Amino acid sequence: MRVGLYLDLAVGEALDGSATWSDRTSYVRGAAIGNPPEPFATEGQDWRLAALRPDRITSGDPSPFARLMSALMQYAGAVRIDHAAAFARLFLVPTDATPGDGAYVRYPIDDMLEELANMSVRYQSIVIGEDLGDLAAGLREDMAAVGVLSYRILSYEQSDQGFVRPEDYPELALACVSTHDHQTFSGWWKGADIDLRRKHGLVSKDMTLQHRKTRKSERKNLIAALTAAGMIRSDEQTGSENLEQLIIAAHEYIASTPCMLVSVRLADLTNEQAPTNIPGTDKTYPNWRPKLSVDLAALERLPMVRGIADVMSRYRGNVAAHGKVDNI
Repeated sequence: MRVGLYLDLAVGEALDGSATWSDRTSYVRGAAIGNPPEPFATEGQDWRLAALRPDRITSGDPSPFARLMSALMQYAGAVRIDHAAAFARLFLVPTDATPGDGAYVRYPIDDMLEELANMSVRYQSIVIGEDLGDLAAGLREDMAAVGVLSYRILSYEQSDQGFVRPEDYPELALACVSTHDHQTFSGWWKGADIDLRRKHGLVSKDMTLQHRKTRKSERKNLIAALTAAGMIRSDEQTGSENLEQLIIAAHEYIASTPCMLVSVRLADLTNEQAPTNIPGTDKTYPNWRPKLSVDLAALERLPMVRGIADVMSRYRGNVAAHGKVDNI
């Protein structure tokens, strides 16, 4: 384990948790962290999480933010900052109101990033910022300036011209095919995420139809990108009957990028049918509770595991020799 433990920093605390109870003056009262209405959740989201106050988060010695990062980084070789958009602003939903009544609140980004960089050096911990969704202008550039790795998910890396080419991914980034907040590649390919958002009332019927139409185009564009990159042949079958080859090709695609880090999700290796988490649901889906469908002892015998392990070995087996890990 060259990197060590890779730990996660949640975007907020439980409203009724021990942290908010023991340090009440440091947390926003009367509102919770959420997300405004958007295409994947047309009514918005209320995550029922407490936010540190923007006027106190970097005040004091140590500050609440420094104490939080120190508690995490002392055990971690790498830290993932959930919802890194919060460095610049957080969307807060008033108590007993709806996300439609919420508003963005600015945070002291310069002070927070300075403290984060200092903590990263002190504990020799890599930092990855989940810089997805509706980001404040310039946030990615500000994070890159202090050495925070961007978070690049294959299905998100698209433009009007199609999927971003592997060579155009940034070096200061972690690349992956999927995350705990998304369907596996197989689920994405089949549109299972679209169906589940409709099932749990996150989007309307009309929006669901639009998402299905878009996904059809995305599948076509991904095949074109994988073919152009040499990951699959133009004469190969690319339907569901050959999905395993597509999953391996998708991992080869991200492995070939110049990104400093590449991660592989266990659920993709075992082709899980149930997603780990569906953002925006807290009562209608058993988030974080689906169990792995394969015994750990049987993992190494799975063709998918062997295929993706071979890809990572070929592209990433000697990254230290090229300075991609040792120089972070």
